[in-house]
Amino acid sequence: MKNILLSSLVALLASLSLNAQVTISDPVDTDDGWTYITSGGFSPATFGLTPVEGDTFFFATTTSSQNRGAWKYFTDVEFIEGNYTATFSVGKLDARDFASGISFLLMADTNDDGNYQYSERILDSRVIVSDPTPASGEWETWTVTWTITGTTETEGSELVLGHDIGFYALASNLNGAGYAFDALDINSTAIPEPSAFAAMAGLLALCGVTLRRRLSRRA
Repeated sequence: MKNILLSSLVALLASLSLNAQVTISDPVDTDDGWTYITSGGFSPATFGLTPVEGDTFFFATTTSSQNRGAWKYFTDVEFIEGNYTATFSVGKLDARDFASGISFLLMADTNDDGNYQYSERILDSRVIVSDPTPASGEWETWTVTWTITGTTETEGSELVLGHDIGFYALASNLNGAGYAFDALDINSTAIPEPSAFAAMAGLLALCGVTLRRRLSRRA
């Protein structure tokens, strides 16, 4: 009985982990589909920084208040329901103040053309991050999370499931400050169904009853 319960619990946990997942690993290279907004650039080495991954990284700095950022759609990598985690490197340009309030958000290519449109930003997906602040000429790893469901929509009121995933890093009102962005990883994990939680709770309860019986017999 004990072995059967343990086997059932292991099988249930395995079924949860084997659900469809999204995995993206991108070095943020200049020739790999990234596009910058307004101005900025990609470099193999500048302002005391070198790439965390790949051959180049994105960097931005300006003396004006214009936006600076970079975006990319990942062709044929479509949104599914799940909890999404983006992990990436953010760097501080040497001899520049660090940009405050850098935003990161998800997009869905609902026009299916690979081109950025404001209407393709996912509603309420904009996350503003400011720490941990990297030291001058250094990188820090930042992490942002989102949940995508069957009802998640874009700014243009389009459902996002089944459309290519997009990612956007953006800083506003730099005014002499700057930042760098590199080494993006996006992963999703399935949102367990309520029935799966119920089944797990039932198995754990049954394991507890079995254990108590074994202990009482030994006593």
